[in-house]
Amino acid sequence: MNNKNRKVWIDCGSYMGLITRRFVLSDEYSDDFELYAFDIRCRMKGSILAYGVDFHQKAVWIEDGVIPVFLTSDSSMKGTSSGLYPSTKQLREGQKLEEVSMPCFDLSSWIMEKFSVNDYIILKLDIEGAEYKVLQKMFDDGSIDYINRLYVEFHSNKRKKIDFDAHEASWALHEKLSDIAGLELFVNEDIPNPIGV
Repeated sequence: MNNKNRKVWIDCGSYMGLITRRFVLSDEYSDDFELYAFDIRCRMKGSILAYGVDFHQKAVWIEDGVIPVFLTSDSSMKGTSSGLYPSTKQLREGQKLEEVSMPCFDLSSWIMEKFSVNDYIILKLDIEGAEYKVLQKMFDDGSIDYINRLYVEFHSNKRKKIDFDAHEASWALHEKLSDIAGLELFVNEDIPNPIGV
């Protein structure tokens, strides 16, 4: 990392900011890290924002615009699930599933416009089924080469209406990611506590 310019943490699917908080409390974090977080729900805690996290309430996607997303909520509007695809979980009493329009942005284009391959970038993707198309676009346009460490959760069995074989896509993407020289890769089980805090 010594020959890298900027140090960047990008949390896609930040929800309440738990993983970002763990990163900020880790030995790896320093004040010169730029912190970014994206989620379709605005649930970032004030204590996390106090660290200077640049939070955006947008869906992480493959283009800029507006897309339909699914939100599972109860009467207090506290979300239990959200994403581009409906959850496979059974709704509990009092919960409802609703489809709403949400601003989205092209993650790979944003990375290439904002950063350099000489920057040190840690990317966390927990985006409830959108990771397949987002990662494929990152391969297609070369933005994956900007990433030094990737934490990704594949949602092959957690989402309905995914229009491809998600299990097969998970394996294929995992294999392609594993072949990238210099990329530190952590998949699924490593997401809940990747930093070791």
